[in-house]
Amino acid sequence: MRIGVIGRSDLGGLGIETRYFTKWMKPTKIMIVKIGQYKHFPEVFPGCKVVEFAPTDAEIREFCKDIDVLFAFETPYNWNAFKIAREMGVKTGMFIDYEWQPDPFPVEPDVIINPSDYLMEKLPKKSVHITFPVDREVHPFRLRTKAMKFLHIVGHGGGYGRNGTKEFLEAIPLVKNQNIKFIIHSQINTDKINDPRVEYRIGNYLNEGEMFKDADVLVSPRRYAALSLPLNEAMSHGLAIIMSDMNPQNKFLPKELLIPVYQKTTIKICREIELGFISPQAIAQRIDELAEKDITKYSEYSNKWAESISWKVLKPQILNLFT
Repeated sequence: MRIGVIGRSDLGGLGIETRYFTKWMKPTKIMIVKIGQYKHFPEVFPGCKVVEFAPTDAEIREFCKDIDVLFAFETPYNWNAFKIAREMGVKTGMFIDYEWQPDPFPVEPDVIINPSDYLMEKLPKKSVHITFPVDREVHPFRLRTKAMKFLHIVGHGGGYGRNGTKEFLEAIPLVKNQNIKFIIHSQINTDKINDPRVEYRIGNYLNEGEMFKDADVLVSPRRYAALSLPLNEAMSHGLAIIMSDMNPQNKFLPKELLIPVYQKTTIKICREIELGFISPQAIAQRIDELAEKDITKYSEYSNKWAESISWKVLKPQILNLFT
């Protein structure tokens, strides 16, 4: 099967998805779209075609020669791509991020893969749920036994305070335990507080696995969004997870580690989604409850869950879908 991929080469979520998909699915052709303010690394994809902002119809037509499937992540950047591919007898598919999808789709691909079962009823009937797999070679398991180092990932920040960084920073002074440490990793300059327990790590990792190696617990008081690549990666490493009590993560994470959400509303990005509000006090309480405790059972659970969504397990499902 000859697969052509339209993706990104930055270190944001779409770039990470492009890199792992390329590694495991081994596409015949790769088109890298350079867009946005992040640094790009097209050299990671030898022989790729690089375009600025969006491919033209002519570039799409040329790219679709000699492939069987055209695949994209969140957007093809030129929505005519799916129409052109269909005219050329090429099947099309896309991993989506629900909140960033136009409503309706300008042109629907042949299959839409929602990496969460979140709001499946709002999507076309051709949609299926397969989460984006985690690479357990890059993110190997190590048993965590004691909750001493708590990690929070800012990433590129996210819109509408998505990752709950503001609430997390406000929670740290409320944490009573003085023996634990906090690691805050950010790809951008972020707000800081003066607390000797906090270590800031600012910058990019070409190997995302480096973010997790020193930590025992991921603290992610997310306000919205279904797919969380850092969550899947943290679980692959064996971290215990403290996260907001919201759909979809409250369907599979240990209930006793979820952070209560005191209020919910809706926001519209491209589509309407649920937005939750979490208090710093509730975050601090969960951290104190887990601090210095035995987390062996949570680490083992994370490992088991990560294996169920690994490339080893899910790649056959994706290949079968393409076939």
